Amino acid sequence: MSSEETDTEDSRNSQSDVSSLDDDFARMQFESSSSEEEISDDDRNSQVWNEIESESDAEFQEDHGIVEEVPTTSEDDTINPIDCYRHFITDEILSRMVHETNRYAEQHLQTNELSKRSQTLQWKPITNEEMLQFLRVVIQMGLVQMPKVDYYWSKSKLYGYEVIQNTMSRDRFELLLKFYHFSNNENKHADQDRLFKLKSLLDLLKDRFKSIYIPSSTISIDETMVPWKDRFLFKQYIPGKVHKYGIKIYKLAATNGYTWTFTLYTGKQDPTTGLGHSQTVVMNLSEDLLGCYHTIVADNFFTSISLAERFLQNDTYLIGTFKSNRAVSGQEIVQKKLKRGEVYGLQNKNGIKLIKWKDKRDVLMISTKPSHSAVVVDTRKINKLNERIMKPQVVLDYNEGKQGIDLSDQLSAYYTCFRRSIKWYHKVAFELIFGTSVVNSDLIYKENYTTGNTSILQIRESLVRSLLLDVPSKNLKPEPRQQSTSSLKRKLADHELEEMEGSTRNVRRRCAGCYEKNREQQSREACHSTTKKIKTFCSDCNKFYCLDYSNEKHHGMQ
Repeated sequence: MSSEETDTEDSRNSQSDVSSLDDDFARMQFESSSSEEEISDDDRNSQVWNEIESESDAEFQEDHGIVEEVPTTSEDDTINPIDCYRHFITDEILSRMVHETNRYAEQHLQTNELSKRSQTLQWKPITNEEMLQFLRVVIQMGLVQMPKVDYYWSKSKLYGYEVIQNTMSRDRFELLLKFYHFSNNENKHADQDRLFKLKSLLDLLKDRFKSIYIPSSTISIDETMVPWKDRFLFKQYIPGKVHKYGIKIYKLAATNGYTWTFTLYTGKQDPTTGLGHSQTVVMNLSEDLLGCYHTIVADNFFTSISLAERFLQNDTYLIGTFKSNRAVSGQEIVQKKLKRGEVYGLQNKNGIKLIKWKDKRDVLMISTKPSHSAVVVDTRKINKLNERIMKPQVVLDYNEGKQGIDLSDQLSAYYTCFRRSIKWYHKVAFELIFGTSVVNSDLIYKENYTTGNTSILQIRESLVRSLLLDVPSKNLKPEPRQQSTSSLKRKLADHELEEMEGSTRNVRRRCAGCYEKNREQQSREACHSTTKKIKTFCSDCNKFYCLDYSNEKHHGMQ
């Protein structure tokens, strides 16, 4: 390994270790006034702390992975990204959006006096099919971004975008965006529910996220920000985030980035007895996963001794960074002076451990996992001085567990379709429908239905292709690659086969003809393994065919 590689690796490693601590420090400065309020009576009670005893962890006791299979719409039983996406954005959710959008438009027309030239008078009810096209256009705007929305309909060769122009007019898109709605305004109770405009959508999406997939043993809880700088009742400021101002969403995610559930912050609510606001959030998010020895990873905004005890009572582990001012009964470990690389830890009678490690600065961790101890382990990495990098196991587990939320936010931020001019609840809905749901679809697809390394860009491109007007998803026609000098198109009688763009591993599909012929004598499972996969696609028939079958039957070749 070269010195340059070790320097880079050491730099990455150091950033990983202290990045969360920097965020915690910034948050402590901003929220120092509220942190004292969240120290519970249990945390203040005097407890006896002894040396740590390391034991084996209890075995994780729940099945995990996909629990609700994605139905296919293709003739050869192939699962495509659009199938995974529509497994989250179901017909029920689509119909709810259509119904409430139409109702909101009618309410607006009935209660407002409009001029004869008002664009709103051109409104006509939207259908499920048109709503799908609206969703497709919004996704596509994230792929091809313009300075202004109306530039997509520009006649200038510099900006005009024909695919969107052929889908719907600019005026129609603006009307749909104006009336895009999820609830009945006549039933609103703003003084009772600040999220009434989104409640039905949030409930439906959370139900889908939970029903389709179960996280593995380690899960993380953290907050993410939907950017918003305008005046707003529950706008938040978090200095350690990329988007410092915005609407805060608490998420529970698996280590692969799958968002399992979430909740929006609308101001401090009545906390659970004995817990502060942040600890109540953790309990509410994880309540359906308790009792199976999941390990919940959280930073020092959420962790407390009383929360750790609550989880232990429900057969659930907790690890995370810890604020020193919450260790009221464990001041011995807080005040312990350490040299760089040293580690020190104590545990109380309930098995809650506080572990302090000296890196560039003091790192204080809380853990309830029996296997964690106050010793450092070899990470099998070296620094720029060719020295072994040693860390406590609790730090390694924390860094690994925390990556789930970060990965989800990172993938969701790619090719975002956010616009400054939209309403706040549109922005939250866009984040969940075109961000979180797409990322969850991507993870489900790659983990269960493909062996290729498909990027989030390719997933979004596939969704756009599948939702193109008048092209059913089961007859998806990928865009052909550009003609080269070697002429990839193979002329066959009155038809032509094209090689699809992209790597063979990602774009191959089973030959429809061979699959149909094999199906007469074999089971579906056998056909999946015996039917060869090819890249050649008949543009007239919208199906994949191999050359042998095309010559033999499909194209009538001699």
